[in-house]
Amino acid sequence: MKLKNTKKSSEKRYLAIELTTTQACNFRCEYCFENDYCTPDDNIVTNRLDEVIESLKNLFTSEFFEENFGLGKITFWGGEPTLNTKLIEKVVDSFIDDKRIGFFIYTNASRMKEMLPIFNKLKGEKIKNEPRFTIQISYDGNPVHDMRRKTRSGEPSSKICLEAMKLLKDNDIPFALKATLAQRDFKYLPEIWDDFEKLHNEFGTSYSLTSDYENPEIYKYWDEIEEALLEISKKEYHFYKKHGRFLSNLFKGSKRFCSAGKNMFTIDIDGRMFLCHGCLYSDSKEDLSFSSIFEDDFIEKIKESYDKFFITERQPEECENCVAGLCIRCNTRKYISSNKEEFLDKWYDYTSQKDLCDFYKMLGRIGRALTEILKEEKIWDAHSNVPETLDVQQIQTAQETNHSVEGTKQHGQQTQQS
Repeated sequence: MKLKNTKKSSEKRYLAIELTTTQACNFRCEYCFENDYCTPDDNIVTNRLDEVIESLKNLFTSEFFEENFGLGKITFWGGEPTLNTKLIEKVVDSFIDDKRIGFFIYTNASRMKEMLPIFNKLKGEKIKNEPRFTIQISYDGNPVHDMRRKTRSGEPSSKICLEAMKLLKDNDIPFALKATLAQRDFKYLPEIWDDFEKLHNEFGTSYSLTSDYENPEIYKYWDEIEEALLEISKKEYHFYKKHGRFLSNLFKGSKRFCSAGKNMFTIDIDGRMFLCHGCLYSDSKEDLSFSSIFEDDFIEKIKESYDKFFITERQPEECENCVAGLCIRCNTRKYISSNKEEFLDKWYDYTSQKDLCDFYKMLGRIGRALTEILKEEKIWDAHSNVPETLDVQQIQTAQETNHSVEGTKQHGQQTQQS
């Protein structure tokens, strides 16, 4: 297992603090891990918000912050964060004059009208060429979105999202989209991709996809997943031909380390501090809480966590030259899945979910094959000599040159049987 280069950069970077505004939600998404539907008033953070804000101000003016970061980001997490609009507005107003502090919100987009006055307060402002208030809308793409993301009354919710997108666009407020897709729904991926291309044409958005890594069913749907990925590789080819980039993140290739415990921390509704929001839903939740925003030494505890995880960041040697491009490595999930004994060994056990490894390897092989075809056709660096059509067989042939499709499939079946 190799240690990552831990040399610190002199460039200003973000320290992100996720603030849970509520665990209540007005949607009932099938795959959601939220299970606590308390109201916004039934939490300590709301009732002691002045203390929370004062603690955050102390953090963002501390020597530790100035030496290691210089920029702060307050992220609003839920439940559906916008159900506690009063909290969000008070926090924004408290830091609005500190131009080093930005904001981020995860939202189902159901209350954008209520949030619009808050967004307008920071309209046009940027930090490091990013909007000072970043909005991420959860939209999975149809037909799956309306199948899996429904309101509390059971109604489909895509219309709500689309109306919110138009509202934000009409008010010149930028936003991004984030999608979730369970393995059982990969058969719909080509249709979903088409939906996101339409949204790209209207709003300039991309397709950022996270596949289920909590309860993956990779081998059960292996053939459907492979067929869908091969199909959208054709679509990505033509999109790249036109735009010089991919629409989705699937073939971009990113194996970044998670920020949890280093420059990202989460505060739950009781004020307890965790390494990330994934810890809030873990059976090992108590093991992953390290302080409270109400403790006098919480900044020192953050510093201890930062030093611990920054210095020890590592990955297994088999990850070093892995064929996978995109690889979402959730440390909390690895910690839960691992059979190892020591905390850090469990935290960095990136090979503890073999089915996910096989999925990302398959994705990587198709992505590398697609890249090779783009290079061979001189599309990768310049839009010239572009063939009018791209057959799946070309991807399969190139993929087999990199690594056998059948070998990947057989390995998955063997792992499933073992």
